[in-house]
Amino acid sequence: MEAVHLVLLAMVSLSYGDIWDITVSMSPITSPPANTDLSVTFYEREDDTSPGSAHTVTMEISIAIGSNVNMDDIHRPMKIDVWNGGEVPGYHFNQLSMTSASYQFTFECNCSLGIDGTKKVLYPKEDEWEIKITSSAVTNVGSFNYFTILVNDSNGVGQEIDSKFRRRQTTAISVLLHLDDPVSFKTFSFSGGGHTFCIKVCM
Repeated sequence: MEAVHLVLLAMVSLSYGDIWDITVSMSPITSPPANTDLSVTFYEREDDTSPGSAHTVTMEISIAIGSNVNMDDIHRPMKIDVWNGGEVPGYHFNQLSMTSASYQFTFECNCSLGIDGTKKVLYPKEDEWEIKITSSAVTNVGSFNYFTILVNDSNGVGQEIDSKFRRRQTTAISVLLHLDDPVSFKTFSFSGGGHTFCIKVCM
């Protein structure tokens, strides 16, 4: 009887990087020609434990059709630079939107990009947060104290915030948090002027 040998082949699908659908919006007032490309540098979110470790990707994006691109090093961008490459006269740039399977970000500018190539640094609207600080201090009411808090998201990524608040009042602070879903706070230093009191943090 003839022996039968079975060979099992595993089908492995490899995916590198994230695929981003990118669209660009220009002002109709001073819009460039349809074949113009916008120069953009994307910055990946930094790891607070390794400052300066973030990856960057620079490319030209068509203002007419946008771009659908696979970026190996950009999974969760924290900011972008945009500028006019200098091939066309200055024009007015409104916003850039980018969407992947995991994220959607909008970078608004509403600004002029001159032929001199000056870069505009933009942050995603989705990372704009307001933190409210309320203290229980009973002395020196209304005076300022400084604090540092660590905000963490559910993925274990943390970001430090240094700011100040007014004693015995609620202080609203606008901050940029490059976190997915802030879930916890840790206050690990603040100047209390020699007095002990508590602060309450909410978003």
